[in-house]
This record gives sequence, structure tokens and C-alpha cells, in this order.
Amino acid sequence: MRPFILILFLSLFSCSIGQTQPSDKLRQPIPELPFVSLEDSGFNKDSIENLLRFIKNTPPNDFRGLVVIKDNQLVIEEYFNTFWRNSIHDIRSAGKSVTAMLLGIAIKDGLVNDLEQDVYSFFPKNKYPSVNKDYKQIKLKHLLDMSSGLNADTDDSKTIGHEVNWIARDNWKDYILNVPLTSRPGEKWVYTDINPL
Repeated sequence: MRPFILILFLSLFSCSIGQTQPSDKLRQPIPELPFVSLEDSGFNKDSIENLLRFIKNTPPNDFRGLVVIKDNQLVIEEYFNTFWRNSIHDIRSAGKSVTAMLLGIAIKDGLVNDLEQDVYSFFPKNKYPSVNKDYKQIKLKHLLDMSSGLNADTDDSKTIGHEVNWIARDNWKDYILNVPLTSRPGEKWVYTDINPL
């Protein structure tokens, strides 16, 4: 179902789409973000209504929300399956894509050299004196393609870098910055949540 949702999102942004005005009187506008009608934003109302109906009626009903902002105006804000604007979502893997996009922007703006830059260089030694020196071997590209070599595996809770060992810690950053390597960066693909952090 996940690939289908991705395709649905891509088609949503590539075709004519827009926001239906909130029908629920409890929905309050986002401060300083005006609503604009589907028609005024250039989207096809029938297409959007069909899309929303499809989302609501297609199992497994795990779609949470659809928000489209165009020209600083809210065009679509629809939520499904008891979720709402204030719901807290554990987005994990979706966040990895956002991280990659932001890294691209940082490279374009000169804030990051390139994907060959090592992770160690991002942590000032006066603020992070105990950062693992092995992080000099880990390049940004290794974090993006899940080949960091860190002792972390989302499918194995016994690994040091698995989330069960750090997610509830007050000092989780210090913990993550000391996860050791188990393989040479770039050698082996292992899916892990700490790579994009």
C-alpha cells in the first residue's frame, strides 16, 4: 500500500488539485495562513473531491492527512481516520526524505560542502567532546544510503544503536554520537533510524 500512497501523492502534486473549504465548524483557520478555494487556486474541484472520496473509501484506511499550500494560501486541509492538525505523528521514514531534501538545499546554499563531507566535522569538539572519532570515516552519503557501518539495525533490537536504547534518553544525541562501527562505511546496507538523525 505504501508505494501506492507515494504514487497518489505524486499524482496529487502533478495534477490539478485544491482545498475544499472546511465543512466542520470546529476547524479553525491557521493563523496568518488564509484559505483559498480550489477554483481560485487553479485546481479542479471534481478531481479533488474524487481523490478525497477515494482516500476515505480505500482500505486499509491508514491515510492520515492531505495538506496542500500554494502561494502561502491553504488550498487543501483534510484529515482522515480520527487524525487532525494537532495529532502527533511518528513519521520516521517520511522524515528521511525531508532530511535528504534539506541536505540538498544546504549544499546548494553552501552550508555543507558535499556528500563526501564526514559526519565528524559537523560536531564542534568543545560542545561534543566525546563524539566517536570513527565518525571521520562516515560520509553524509553513507547516512543517506543506509551504509554508515554503525552498530544499529532497525530490525535487531540487540544492536547498540537501535531506538530502544536511546529514544527515551535525555541525552540521546550524546548516546548516538558514540555508537561504534561494526563495518566499514559504504560496505553494507543496513536500515537504521539513526542514520538521518
